[in-house]
Amino acid sequence: MLAAVLAGVVLRGEGLDRRPLWYDEAATLLHLSGRSESALRVWYDGRPLTRADVLGRPASIGAVVAAALADEPQSGPGYFLAAAVWQRLVGDTLPAVRMLSAIASGLAIGAAWLVAQRLFGSTEGARTMAALVALSPLHLRYAAEARPYALWSLALLVWMLATLRARERASLLGWCVSGLALAAALAVHPLTLLVIPAVAALAGGRRFWAASGMAVSAWTIASLAAWSQTGRMVETTAWVGEPTNIVAQVRAWLGILTSVFVRPGGEGGLLGSGLPAPIATGLWVLLGSAVTGLIVLSLVVSAPTRAGGRSFVRRLAVVPWATLALMDLVMGGRRSAVARYLVPSWLGIELAVGGWVAAARPRRSVLIALLALAAATAIHTRSVGFWWDTDAARMRELARVAAAVNAVPGILVVTDLAPTALVELVARCNDAVELRLGVAAAATITVADWERVRVVFPSEASLAAARAAAGPTRALVPLGPNETLFAVVLAGRDS
Repeated sequence: MLAAVLAGVVLRGEGLDRRPLWYDEAATLLHLSGRSESALRVWYDGRPLTRADVLGRPASIGAVVAAALADEPQSGPGYFLAAAVWQRLVGDTLPAVRMLSAIASGLAIGAAWLVAQRLFGSTEGARTMAALVALSPLHLRYAAEARPYALWSLALLVWMLATLRARERASLLGWCVSGLALAAALAVHPLTLLVIPAVAALAGGRRFWAASGMAVSAWTIASLAAWSQTGRMVETTAWVGEPTNIVAQVRAWLGILTSVFVRPGGEGGLLGSGLPAPIATGLWVLLGSAVTGLIVLSLVVSAPTRAGGRSFVRRLAVVPWATLALMDLVMGGRRSAVARYLVPSWLGIELAVGGWVAAARPRRSVLIALLALAAATAIHTRSVGFWWDTDAARMRELARVAAAVNAVPGILVVTDLAPTALVELVARCNDAVELRLGVAAAATITVADWERVRVVFPSEASLAAARAAAGPTRALVPLGPNETLFAVVLAGRDS
């Protein structure tokens, strides 16, 4: 278990500069430059721009929070505020920004240890919980990402610890600290609301509800600016209204449950791509069913805990997930099929399994198997050159296009990619690239510049505008199998 914890700490820090920026992280970098997507769109008029112009520079904390609230009103400003402060301390490079999540996730291992120690009254339970959190594929996945989820897990655990301590000491100061910890967790992510019923099982007295009520009230008042952005919220979360595919939803649920401990399939999964499809599918179902069965058994036959502990663990694992699943079934969408929205449920599942394993020595073989599978998953996913739950085809195409752009000295890139996707691409390019943005950009190209032009990820309107601006003597030729990169050549010249 000690080896698992040490390995988990090392793994959280080793990939900070290895994986490229991806779409969600690009939104974070855009916010840290103090700009919203609409602010960057002002530049989509064909003016000459550099890589530094697009990526921007660190902005004031107020500007960072305002940009985050403008683009992501459904998310809390807490992470972006913390990241803005962190950026001033350690620098604004991508690895430096990601380090905040790595440190938060590392501290979460210790916080999970302390929560389990107080909950089970057992060092064995604490060690088991820490080991499971340390090597969990989901914790490792978000531990080096410039997004709120690692900080959210730490904030939730700190709130649980503060509540347990307040219950033990029964002091006014302790309950004030508990309320402040809840307010901080809400600021990092509003889905913390779904965890209140679980924590209430630990200390559901008048003081708990008074402290929690004050925290929720303060968060609600502070969030009024965000709730005024309902139009943007609907726009950025349009996918939540999609019709629910029950078969796909159940498969996603099974995948998330399994991924708390092991990733069997997909990019970087243990089963890889070398096995025939029927065998790989069969093994995936077998492994997923075994892990899911273990989780259900641990929740039903829960380990002995201090007062309220069993109800706390069960509610923590089930309530957030069940609430989002019910919303999906009633309103459509796939909220409950997105692993990062279920951080509280991961913690509840790990507490349930950790407590069940630690309650009897013969069950240590289960822990050894889980840690071995988690370690093997870490090794496999490390070989993937990007985040393993993102669109693999898109990430590979981004890398191909960026490599082609970087290979041409003095290149001039014309694109109308959306702002966040633009940041994602430009972060992969070198400083020599010149950019012209928007559908109207092609009209600003001079005759002498056409030979160094590449039209990148164009929309149909942008491609048509580029062809019209190039005139009858030039043709746009796709470079590669996908129509994501075009060179401009003289008409009739061998492409």
